[in-house]
Formats: sequence, C-alpha cells, structure tokens
Amino acid sequence: MTRLSNALRASLLEHKELLESWEKKEPEAANVQRPEERVVSRALEDIQFRGIITRGIGKEFWERIKLSKKDFDRFALIYKMNPSKFRVEVRRRLIPVMKRGYDWESTQSRRLRREYMTKTDHLCELLDQCDINDDFFADGALIEIAGSVDKTSEYLEFCSAAAVVDKKPRKRKEDASGDAVFFQELFQRGKRSAIFGVFDGLAERDGKISDRSASSLAIRLIRDYTEKIRNTQSLEEITDLLVKYANEADATISESTDGMGGTTASVGILMGKRLAYMNIGDSRIYGVSMNGDVKVDKLTVDDGVSGVVERSGSLNIQDFWREASYPYLFLGSFSQKIHGKYGGKRVLHPSFVLKSPNIGIIDVSNYDMLLSVTDGFWRHLPFALKGERITDTSGVKGLTELLSTFSKGSPLAFAESLHDYAKKSMSVSKIKRTRNSIIIPSPGDIGILAMSV
Repeated sequence: MTRLSNALRASLLEHKELLESWEKKEPEAANVQRPEERVVSRALEDIQFRGIITRGIGKEFWERIKLSKKDFDRFALIYKMNPSKFRVEVRRRLIPVMKRGYDWESTQSRRLRREYMTKTDHLCELLDQCDINDDFFADGALIEIAGSVDKTSEYLEFCSAAAVVDKKPRKRKEDASGDAVFFQELFQRGKRSAIFGVFDGLAERDGKISDRSASSLAIRLIRDYTEKIRNTQSLEEITDLLVKYANEADATISESTDGMGGTTASVGILMGKRLAYMNIGDSRIYGVSMNGDVKVDKLTVDDGVSGVVERSGSLNIQDFWREASYPYLFLGSFSQKIHGKYGGKRVLHPSFVLKSPNIGIIDVSNYDMLLSVTDGFWRHLPFALKGERITDTSGVKGLTELLSTFSKGSPLAFAESLHDYAKKSMSVSKIKRTRNSIIIPSPGDIGILAMSV
C-alpha cells in the first residue's frame, strides 16, 4: 500500500510539474505568430507594402492609408491562384506611381518605382512561405447599379467586370432607368466565384408607371443571397438557391405592386468555368471568345416574342412588330397578354416551377467573357430574315460582327462600346431592312454587364 501510494504520489508530482511547465510556456506560445500572421502584420505596417496591395486589388493608390486585413486576404488569395501572372500585373499597375512633388519622368519618381518593384518581389516571396487556407478569406469586389437617372457606368479593374446602365430617351429628366445590374466577386478557401444579375423592370403604382421599383427590389434581394451562395459547395445546390430566390423575388415584387409590373431576370453564378443560370423574361446572357476570330453564342433562351421565334423557327414581321410592343415580364405581378393585348388582370405567382431552358448549368470554358444584356441593347441587333418572316432573333451574327470591329481591351471598353451602339441605334425610327436581315428600332432602357471568365 505504501509503495502504491509513493508511486501514485510520484505520478501526481510529475503531472503537476508538467502542468506548471505548460502554464509557463503557454503565454509565450500565444505570442508566437505563424508565418501567415507575421506576413499580415508586416504588410499592414509597411506603407509601401500597403501601396502594392492597394494597386494589386484595383484600388486607387491613395486608398492605401485605409487598407484592411480583408484587402490583404484578397491580394494573397489571388496571388496564390496564379503567382507569376499576378506578379506581372501588380508591377504593371505600379508604373503610374510617382513621388509627390516631382514629374513622372524625374529621377526621384523613377527611383521610387524601382523601390516598389523590389518590394513587390519581396512581398510575393513572403507570400510563397504562407499556407493560404481557411484562415485567409476575402470578400470580393462589387458593382451595383440601380435606378440611374442618366447613364452610369462602373468598372472593377482587378476582377475585370464592368456595367453600364442608361435610360431610353424621355421627356421627363427625373425618370429613372428601369434596368439594374449587380455583380459580386467572392473568394473562399482559395476559390473564386462570381454572382451577377441583370434586370429590366416595369411597375405600376397608384396608376403611375415606375420603371425602377421592380428591378430595384430584385437587385436588393440578390444581395441577400450572396452569403448563402458563398457557403454553397456545388452548382447543383446553387440551382436550388436560384429557385428560392425567384420565388422570394416574385412574392416581394407582387406584394409591393398595386397594378401590373414585374422584371426580367438574367442571374448567373460562375464557379470556375461552370455557370449556373436562371433566365426569366427577355434579358440575355452571351458567351464570347476573343481568342483569334470572335466567337459568340447565346447561352439562354428568351421568353416573349423572341422566344416564340426560337421555339417555332420563324414569325411574320407584322406579328413580331405587334407583339414586341408589349413588355413580357415574369418576376412579380405582371400584365398577362391575351391575344396580343393586356388582359388588365394582376397575375400572382406564389411559386415558380422553373425548368430547362429557364434554369440550368453551362460549361463556359470555351469563353473568355460573358455579356449579360437587356432588350434595350439586343433589340438593335439585326435579325435574320427570310421573305416576310423573321427566322432568328438571337443577334449572334450581328453581335459577332460588332465585336469584331472592337480592339481587344477591358470589359469596360466593350460595355461602353456596346452602349454607344445601342444609343446611336435608338435615334433611328425607321425599320432598316436588307435582303437577309432586318433591324426593328425599339428604344428601351439599357443594361449591360461585361465580365471576364
């Protein structure tokens, strides 16, 4: 019994000594930073590192003073995706930097740029030592345009996305555009994804037409879904979220609209080279390849009169002209068309039964850019004609020829050029017809989103 007690006492004493030793070392261990944490601290304390990170994520140079850890996280994640390419891109963006009070060509400015180039290599070498994992999470860049009174454009340099929204010619300057555009780039666990939406709205409230209300509600709701999408692992799960979004948007818009109204919705979630989409109404998504000869494909199928042409193969010009005069809106309450005229009834959709081709998953690995546009743009493209019947309203041929005239550039350059084309076409009031094509002018609000894949 005594030996056992001594053995037990010795064992307890050993455990006590180990515990005291561990307690003494714990504060020291808590102060030991992992390589990732040391790099973060060092980068945010060095003004030149801050400048490099700021330019790397596409912000203005002066914004380095308010850089956050989330900005560093984003820089680190993108660097890890393609280190050599990103390093070259960051160095290119630092070229305009100049020393305050000196000309760009001055010796002082050139010396400063050399310092920044050297520091860029140093920062990248530090990042090479880091394990970018779940501790490095970065939210992406955001474009959001809704209810613009006049033309508005926004561009995200880093993730290469641009949006343009404009209103059709109106007598009342205070009228806002009914089109709205949303883009959000997301990063999680080293993977990039993007969610976007293009909407063309029309709503009646108290007997007055308000174009912006329905699309503004749709764009507000899609923001709420970004968090859900960010926590979703597969595109198959995302299609379920798109259905839930459609139902919620429909109910919300219906409840807020006294009369007819609604909005089109071209919504996509890009994960790598695969796109989950939902397309309701006659807004569209195109896939574009600019490598070598320009190649354009229409990735979604329209509802409305253009959809009739796609499904049936052709439609008489006069029937197309008559039907195209009426909006064809789905999300929210809308005016049901009966024999080409408004039925005057408010139609509510408590639930959507979405199925192909209105929802699906597409491989976009053959494209380097996606274009999502409202009918304010695509209706000004030439349609294929055979005799007195329109046989193709996709606009693929016309858009291919149009893009072929553009020099390669940023999505902003493409979006602005497409906007200029549509705006110029609006000034033409007569039908322009050739032997094999026809352009039927149809002024409408313009919504354009161009994004790199």
